Amino acid sequence: MTKITFIQCLDDGTIPLNYTLEDFECHICYCPLDSDTCVKYQHDDGGPWCLATQICGDCLGYMIESQSVQSSIFVDKMVDLQDCVKLLKSLLNGTYGVPTRLFDLVIFPHANDAIIPNSVCPQFGRKNEVAQLMIGSQLVSPCLKGAPETPSMIRDVISLIISRLTEKLEDYDGDDVTLIRTNLDILKKKIDY
Repeated sequence: MTKITFIQCLDDGTIPLNYTLEDFECHICYCPLDSDTCVKYQHDDGGPWCLATQICGDCLGYMIESQSVQSSIFVDKMVDLQDCVKLLKSLLNGTYGVPTRLFDLVIFPHANDAIIPNSVCPQFGRKNEVAQLMIGSQLVSPCLKGAPETPSMIRDVISLIISRLTEKLEDYDGDDVTLIRTNLDILKKKIDY
C-alpha cells in the first residue's frame, strides 16, 4: 500500500492518473479504498478537493461521532482554573479555537501545512477544520453534532468560558491573577467585534 498522505484531486474531482484508489487502504479497518468508500475533503469552501488516503467512509462516521463527543465536553472541561487559563492563552494567540467541524491534520492534511482560518468564525473557530466532505460521490456534513454553528454561537461559548474563569478568579490569589484578568479583558473586547 502507498504511504502518501496528501493527494490534491484534479479540477474535476478525480485523483491524478499516477494513483488508483486500490493503492490506499483505511488505516483503521484496513479495508482497501474504492469509489464508494473513498473520502474527499476541502479545507476551505471552493478550495481544491483532496483525497483522504487513510480513512474510509465507514470509519469516518465513527470519527465524526468521536469528535462530536469531544466538542460537547469542550466547555464542560473548563472547570479547572489551569484548563481555563490554557484555553484563554490559546484563544488570544490564535493557536486553538472552539471546535465546530471535523479536524485531524493527519487524516486531512493541507498542502504545504498551511493554516486555514475557520470558515464559521475566523477569529475564534478552530483552524484547519474540514469545510466540505464527500464519501464516494455523496456530500456529507463535516459539522460536529451539538457544536456551535454560527459566529454568535461561538461567541456565546467564549462568553461562558469567560464567566467561568471570572468566577474561579474570585477564589484565586496566585501571582498571575493580574495577567489573567488583563487577558480576560482583552478577550472580552475581542468578542464584542
